[in-house]
Amino acid sequence: MAKSTGLIKLEGFLGGYTFYYRKGKPFVKSSSGHTKERMKTDPDFANVRKVNNEFGGASKASKVVRDGLGKDLSLIAGKCNNQVTGLFQKVIANTEGDRGRRPVKFAAKKNLLQGFQFGKKAKVDIRIDKTVSATDKGIEISWKAEKYHRSNLPAKSKATHVRMVIAAICVSDLVFNEKTEQYEPKNRLWHGKSKVSYSDYLPLDEEIGDKRYSLIIENSGQRNEGDAIVICAGVIFYEEDRGHYYTVHTGSFAGIEDVIDVGDHDEKKEEFQTEDIRLTTKLGLDIIPLEGVNLRLDGKGDFG
Repeated sequence: MAKSTGLIKLEGFLGGYTFYYRKGKPFVKSSSGHTKERMKTDPDFANVRKVNNEFGGASKASKVVRDGLGKDLSLIAGKCNNQVTGLFQKVIANTEGDRGRRPVKFAAKKNLLQGFQFGKKAKVDIRIDKTVSATDKGIEISWKAEKYHRSNLPAKSKATHVRMVIAAICVSDLVFNEKTEQYEPKNRLWHGKSKVSYSDYLPLDEEIGDKRYSLIIENSGQRNEGDAIVICAGVIFYEEDRGHYYTVHTGSFAGIEDVIDVGDHDEKKEEFQTEDIRLTTKLGLDIIPLEGVNLRLDGKGDFG
């Protein structure tokens, strides 16, 4: 790699060299000779094409989840593109099929997604109880916070209030389309919808109470096999000053709490089944069902 210092600034391929800019500065390097057409057709690059295909599928899965987090959870998650894409690369790697064309499954691989934490390690201890059911209007998620411990915040934190956030992201398994050579959702009408629900601003020095919150994902045609809802949970701390609430990022948390299979079900009233499990993850989450599914985010856990 060399830095270009000529008077004429070039960008692109010329005479076996590639001219490009990085961080606003011009550079030049010798070309490898690997043209785009060769990469697409040469048998020597068959494995490269397979890796690129599945990376594209993981990237699309990552994007639909990140886009559905909403403004506040996205701020907590930060720049986690690579982190979430890597998660879905792991999902693909653990799925049967021909390499380069293995599907991206959500509900079928919930064990790999459940407990994933966006961004930095959490320092909170909270429990959320929720039920998920189908109604005439759509799928309703009813939830409430059950437990919270102020002592897990840093001693010097200025936080005075806390809010819990639930993001429900509609996803459909991604499959490789041979014609377009791209990963596409099995059910386009379902894939990509999302709803976010917030609790009230809850004072840290008071009881949480029994208030329940809810959100409804409206019906949009028949749900198919492979359709699911990725449930992300977040905890956001605030400092209250004369009636205004300012976000305190230290200790705030966002993670994937559950993935619920809603595919190929009757639109009439029904309650979706959830697993009776207790799971301790490397991120310190214990997922313990009460009425439906119940989340414990415990900052005492450590990375393994």
